[in-house]
Amino acid sequence: MIGLVLRIGGVLVCLGLWWWLSSRGQALGGRNGMMIIVASFGALAVGAGLLARPLAALLGEWASTLFMPGDRHHGPQPMYSIPEGRLAAEDYEGALE
Repeated sequence: MIGLVLRIGGVLVCLGLWWWLSSRGQALGGRNGMMIIVASFGALAVGAGLLARPLAALLGEWASTLFMPGDRHHGPQPMYSIPEGRLAAEDYEGALE
């Protein structure tokens, strides 16, 4: 959990750096300003890289429940119907009900 908090903090720092660099590039204008704006998107890429693993794990767990059964399906399944089970337990009166 602490790792996720640190990653989110890192993403916030990357967003702040992106905002600062892009506003600085717009203030400079021209070719140099455009290079700073393009470089600012590197900060966004680093931020996306920080969140990629936790988001992939979260979405992967959710998606796996769509295709794989949960723990409730791992128990033994009934082999017989109720009357056949009662016959196997020699409860003949209960089987007739």
